[in-house]
Amino acid sequence: MTKNRKALLWEAKIDGVLLVETTDMDLPPEEIIARYKELAEIERGWRCLKSTVKVRPVYHWTERRIRAHIFVCVLALQVERWMRSRLRALGLTVPRALALLQRNKVVDLVVGATSTRLPTRPTREQAKILRTLGLPPIPKAL
Repeated sequence: MTKNRKALLWEAKIDGVLLVETTDMDLPPEEIIARYKELAEIERGWRCLKSTVKVRPVYHWTERRIRAHIFVCVLALQVERWMRSRLRALGLTVPRALALLQRNKVVDLVVGATSTRLPTRPTREQAKILRTLGLPPIPKAL
């Protein structure tokens, strides 16, 4: 059997199978897989901070401001994770849900001396997102 044929048979045998390599032979396979999945969650968090939360380089010079910035980033990441778990039931991603909700606007209606702030009427999908997240409906007037 040729070397290429052996390689093809090996690839066919493992097709669709997750292979995880480790140097720690003392860990049970279940623990190795659990740690691998944790790593994937950490990487997903960094992607979220860069895309959904849109964290960009911010230059702070005092320890207090640096700590506050990190706190806000971690808080935003936790909110994103919570939203992701709730929105899963609707089959929506957090960026998609935010894009749908951002379509709502508030207009100032001025009639004579009276000014009223009116939000646009939410769509059924927007109302469903708000309910799923446990948020109150958008009021008719502000």
